[in-house]
Amino acid sequence: MISYWSYWLVEYSFFEHLLLIFRVQEMSNQLKSRQKEWDTLAANFSCQNFSCQKDNPVITQLLRMTQLIELVDWFLLRSWWTLADAAIQRNRDSAFSLR
Repeated sequence: MISYWSYWLVEYSFFEHLLLIFRVQEMSNQLKSRQKEWDTLAANFSCQNFSCQKDNPVITQLLRMTQLIELVDWFLLRSWWTLADAAIQRNRDSAFSLR
């Protein structure tokens, strides 16, 4: 009975993790679609309008969004690898249990 419940707990956590990855993937796609708008916005603001220093609010915001996209991409890559490792381990465990 314990193995039955542990099996379903593992399956549930596996699919919860997969659902989280898909949600983050959607967020990443939305951020990347907005990046074109940010690039256009940055092109419209030249150094004549603002100082070309780090305190430029447009450049600062664009850098933050670029860092956010990179962080989301890193999370997705890491999550897919974690999920793949979990699937491999689960298949390996089920193969041993069949013997």
